[in-house]
Amino acid sequence: MTQPLLNEIVAEIEHSPHQAIPFSRYMELALYHPEWGYYQTNRTKLGKEGDFFTNAHVGTVMGRVLGRLFWRMVAMTGNEEEWVLVEMGAGDGRLMEQVANEWLAQGGKSDKLHAYLVETSPHHRRLQQERLGSHPISFHWSRRLEEVPRAKYSFLYTNELVDAFPVHRIKKEGGAIWEAYVSKGKNGRLSECWFPLKESDDPAVWERGRILAEGQIAEVPVAAREWLSQVTGWLEKGILLTIDYGGETEELLARREGTLRAYREHRLWTDLYHTPGEMDLTAHVDFTLLRLWGAELGLHTFACLSQAEFLLRAGVLDLLPATPARDPFSAEAKQARAVTHLIHPQGMGERFRVLLQGKGVSASDMEQLVPNL
Repeated sequence: MTQPLLNEIVAEIEHSPHQAIPFSRYMELALYHPEWGYYQTNRTKLGKEGDFFTNAHVGTVMGRVLGRLFWRMVAMTGNEEEWVLVEMGAGDGRLMEQVANEWLAQGGKSDKLHAYLVETSPHHRRLQQERLGSHPISFHWSRRLEEVPRAKYSFLYTNELVDAFPVHRIKKEGGAIWEAYVSKGKNGRLSECWFPLKESDDPAVWERGRILAEGQIAEVPVAAREWLSQVTGWLEKGILLTIDYGGETEELLARREGTLRAYREHRLWTDLYHTPGEMDLTAHVDFTLLRLWGAELGLHTFACLSQAEFLLRAGVLDLLPATPARDPFSAEAKQARAVTHLIHPQGMGERFRVLLQGKGVSASDMEQLVPNL
């Protein structure tokens, strides 16, 4: 366990009125403490040597599809100078690299792409700069979206960002609604406790609690609503594309124990409090809420699709070799396997979803970008 982070959490617990802090605050500290949070430290998190993979690690397919989508967006306006490309939470930078490479492959000029990576983690920012430092395109970094210059048009995307936002954890027991807190347990360990939730607390949390079945546990991603508000306020006109694993409210509520998980070295951990700062905490994304909150904030939902359906509609089959590769180790064979893995129901195709929302963009424009939405 990261002792300085544990000490910080315990100190905050001891200074709190209830001698306990909300689980959402614990998750925020465990993941984003500026010095010892999981995403802030130099620990390797992505890839074989880390704790999890993303679809950007499955060949270059996802980045090429997004790059072609962005290219079509720019072509519709006829002026690349009016556009800005933004990735929030870019990990090791490989997805942005893939998107930028496809921009160049489509004929885009290196000095015409205004690309920004919004990243709070010094470790990930360093990895991104190492990967992209010699790229022909000049990339820009910022810690907050508000620091990115606003343009007439924007294409902002995220890949496995929202699942890592802190969540409120609630349950229904004895007909009452309770919220999870974290307190100081025995032997220096942290423990979970529950306090009654009041109707005067956050309405989104209360409303989710009302529809729970007796004995059911669920998460409410209030931080995701705050993020959507931030993005909507920054956007002048453009697209927000969210890629993540999750489902609709009804699907998520079918999991009576909730969806909150801890991962370390590609293994699932059941103890959420064992090693704060040394494991990833994640909850499935509620895409119903993202659409509802987006609409309230002024975002129009164009589509919410499985990753497989999105990729197929966006033209992923165009990336398959014209003829089957004879050599299983060839680049063509690897490309075909990557496409299959990203769209296969038993791979990432049905576990991940893609939400397309826009501000100031017409449905007819979206139809040209992604046919048959």
